[in-house]
Amino acid sequence: MLKGLVFASFAGLAALTPLHVLAQSLEVHPVSVQLDPGRTTATLELSNHGTVPVTVQVRGFTWTQKTEGPEQLAAAEALVLSPPFITMPAGESQLVRLLVRQPATDREMPYRLLLDQVPLSTDAQGVRLVVHFSVPVFVEPVSIVPAKIDWSLDVSKGGDSTLVAVNNGGQRAQLENLTWSVDGGAASGIPSNGSAYVLSGAERHWQTNGISKRIKKSDSAVNLKVTINGLASNVLVPVVRTP
Repeated sequence: MLKGLVFASFAGLAALTPLHVLAQSLEVHPVSVQLDPGRTTATLELSNHGTVPVTVQVRGFTWTQKTEGPEQLAAAEALVLSPPFITMPAGESQLVRLLVRQPATDREMPYRLLLDQVPLSTDAQGVRLVVHFSVPVFVEPVSIVPAKIDWSLDVSKGGDSTLVAVNNGGQRAQLENLTWSVDGGAASGIPSNGSAYVLSGAERHWQTNGISKRIKKSDSAVNLKVTINGLASNVLVPVVRTP
């Protein structure tokens, strides 16, 4: 199973924080869910390691990606969660059961579970930390076809450049540690575009204007180092010049 990511935001802050550094009291396991072909159920375990009760709302969403902008979430009627609201006393745990009513297709179906801590009415006035977890759920296709990323570096006449990744495979690709180099020069990191995943059938872009300044007219490709689904890879990315 691929390692997932858990995102957290605190009361209006759009911070992305790994699970192990955020919630002092609330823990969610596992941090990602993969349902193999033919399997339609899974469970999450929520644990309250704090000293006061914790109430959590659990919701399910379909998950899609656009070329630019934030990922898209929409309420998923195909997901049944039981119970949708949980109140856990201090030191207690609770199982949440997940049922997927959508039959498997020829592509992996991605969902996200949002788990929101509900502030108690007895909380002290002032700043209150409210934890939000986002757990990816992947329903595997009938016939598993691994991720297949087709890369290109689009360079415009004005000098702007965009790294493009198109996933033509049947499963998601989790991308990390993107760095590039030209003609054996020093490697440079590529800033995150806000998502570690390229979903099946989706396309993601990274603005890489710093690359175009080092590309010669005779260069037909750049070297890209990237970790894909936990495996380090070296990719020769073709340069595509656009008017």
